[in-house]
Amino acid sequence: MPIATDDNPAIDEIAFLANSANRVAVLERLEGGAHSRHVLAEEAGVSRVTVGRILDDFAERRWITQRGQVAEITPLGSWVRESFEALCEVMAAERSLRPVAPWFPPEGFGFPIEQLHDAEITLVSRADAAAPISKLVREFDDGGRVRAFSFAITGQFLEACWRAVTAGSATWEWVFTPAVFEVLVSNPRMARWSRELLASGRATYHRYDGDIPYVVIISGSRVNIRLADDGGAATALVQSDDGVVRSWAEETFEGFRRSATPLTAESFTG
Repeated sequence: MPIATDDNPAIDEIAFLANSANRVAVLERLEGGAHSRHVLAEEAGVSRVTVGRILDDFAERRWITQRGQVAEITPLGSWVRESFEALCEVMAAERSLRPVAPWFPPEGFGFPIEQLHDAEITLVSRADAAAPISKLVREFDDGGRVRAFSFAITGQFLEACWRAVTAGSATWEWVFTPAVFEVLVSNPRMARWSRELLASGRATYHRYDGDIPYVVIISGSRVNIRLADDGGAATALVQSDDGVVRSWAEETFEGFRRSATPLTAESFTG
């Protein structure tokens, strides 16, 4: 049955729960075991009359059984509660992703969008335009292996990378586009940092002569996805520890690197 119909009973049942915080509260408490009406009223913060009406509605739907003043959830009621909770979690995640959705690549990422349900999101704001890049810079604080593939670079981020790698606390593997290469060789400071990074033996650069539609940094267990507007300006940072997202990032990195040209320190000598 199509969802969008005037006589879809499933929509009515969802609304039955969603439109009443009291019903949800009572059903949640019953999940923890049998409760008397008196205890349910106290725990849910509603009157005993309201609790009685709710329990009668639940019993009619076979979500609970009642023995005198004691109510107990049924397997059907438990399934409904779990499914409703899952729907609420989906909508909460959707609300968190909604502000950044316009900046996702048109073709999407190589994983289902729901894998970002628990991602941490940092937005550019009037008060802190550098918030995303500041968080990215801190990814070098713990050192370790850092990998990236990108169509853009900022001096602030590359300097943080240079400091961490030359201090011996991190390694850096980077695949980037020809446009990024041009920025690196034309900027004296970035060119020097690049020479010193590559001379350290703890960094690798690869130029990918094609399109890289993302700015992605893999550090530790975290995948950092920097989003940008149509002009390339940073808009947000999405950080995820999800295993599926990490697998996508690692496989995509390796795919770009296999098809890219390794560079040496001499590549950045003017």
